[in-house]
Amino acid sequence: HECRMCVNYCGSFPTLFDRVDQAIGSGKAEGAETLTMADARAVADECWQCKLCYIKCPYTPDEGAIEALDFPRLFVRERALRAKTEGIPLVDRLLGEPQQIGRLASGSLAPIANFVNENRLLRKIQEKTAGISAEFPLPKMAEEPFLSWFRRHEPLASAGQRGEVVLFPTCYGDYNVPHVPQAATRVLEHNGYRVHYPEGTGDGPAELLGAVPTCCGLPNIDGGDIAGASRKIAHNVALLLPHVRAGRKVIVAGPSCGMMMKREWAEYVPLPEVKEVAAATLDLMEFLVVLGREKKLVRSFSRSLGQVAYHAACHLR
Repeated sequence: HECRMCVNYCGSFPTLFDRVDQAIGSGKAEGAETLTMADARAVADECWQCKLCYIKCPYTPDEGAIEALDFPRLFVRERALRAKTEGIPLVDRLLGEPQQIGRLASGSLAPIANFVNENRLLRKIQEKTAGISAEFPLPKMAEEPFLSWFRRHEPLASAGQRGEVVLFPTCYGDYNVPHVPQAATRVLEHNGYRVHYPEGTGDGPAELLGAVPTCCGLPNIDGGDIAGASRKIAHNVALLLPHVRAGRKVIVAGPSCGMMMKREWAEYVPLPEVKEVAAATLDLMEFLVVLGREKKLVRSFSRSLGQVAYHAACHLR
């Protein structure tokens, strides 16, 4: 509590340090030894899991520090303990299943779902029943999910000349903003890569026949549902592992999902197969930047993009 480099990153640390200072100022403590579980809960509730404090903290395992601090994972642990003792709230159960919501509400039902999400009265009812704030702008559902587009998409004739990759489009890309993984597919093909979607085929285990990727598990972790996240990790690894062993990189079209896959999957499911997939996983921007540094990124387009600014996402950092 004497370093305080993290004090400006989010509400967690002002909440923590105010309580520490009050205890010291009143003569009850010399540091944080009198903080209670209620204090810990208040600090954890302010954490957004952006992980910027971990990136900047000089006392982390990645920095080789003996203190080995990892506040984001500590707060996840608090949330998991809370879920174990109090149960998982309905709002966290709902938000922990974006792939189920996407499958139910995208496609032909998207206009109805979007009407509900934009209707003030219906959102107020939803707030009372599900606990999702009526003020929070929910993302639109896509009338054509990414997989539907991908199945009818004709790859470029040159796709595959430089190799093959497997695209993990994420739930958000699959059901809310399919134009993002569509653009990713086109750019990767333009750069000579054949793009695969990790569907279960007759070449894999019978129970995965026709299976498609599910959520990466990060929303479950946020709600304290470690078991639910672990099941999803195992499912996704079973679909991705054959591609990895075929020499393909896993390209992720979303920084948060990419961070979860690369850094968290093996923490919750510590198996060699999970580590193998995690080691082959790259964020889309990572992959393109590597091509750029190697002078292999194809920049020839029919229209110039002009100057492009890219904000490095917290989870990519």
